[in-house]
Amino acid sequence: MSGFRRGIFERLKSSKLFRRAYVRETVKQGVAHQIRAMRESRNMKQSDLATLSGKSQSNIARLEDPDYGKFTIQTLLDMADAFDVWLSIEFVSFKEGLRRSEDKTISGLNAKSFCDDDATWERSPPIVFTEPIKTKLSNTPDTTTWDNRGQAAVVTTYVSRKVLYS
Repeated sequence: MSGFRRGIFERLKSSKLFRRAYVRETVKQGVAHQIRAMRESRNMKQSDLATLSGKSQSNIARLEDPDYGKFTIQTLLDMADAFDVWLSIEFVSFKEGLRRSEDKTISGLNAKSFCDDDATWERSPPIVFTEPIKTKLSNTPDTTTWDNRGQAAVVTTYVSRKVLYS
C-alpha cells in the first residue's frame, strides 16, 4: 500500500466524519471528471453533449464542475443515454470504493458506448434473468421493443435479486 493510500486509509479508520466527506467529494468529482472525459474522448463540445442529452450547454458545464455535485438520477440517466452507456449506481464497501476510485486516467474514466463495445458481446456470458420486477416503475413499460442489427425483439424487464418487503 502506498504512503498516500495508507494515510487515507488511516484517516478513514479514525473518523466517520472524514469517511462521509471523502465519499461525497470522491463521488462528486468522479462523476464530473468522467462526464468530461467521455465527452472529450468522443471529440464533443459541451454544446454537442447538450443537444444529445436535451440539456443546456450551461447545464453540461455545471455537471462537469467537480464542485457542483447536485446530480439527480434522471440527469445521470440522460447522460448515460447521450453517451450510449450503462449507468451503474451501487453501494460498495470502502475497500471496493477506494479500489475503483484509483484509476483516474482518461482510459479509466471512459466507458465505451454500446456500439464501440459490441465486439465483446459474443464472448460475454449469457444474462440469466431469475425474477420479474414486482412493481412497475413510473413511466416504465413492462416490455420494451428494440432493434438489434435489424431484428426486432421484445424484452421483459427482470432482475436477479431478492425483493424484500416490509
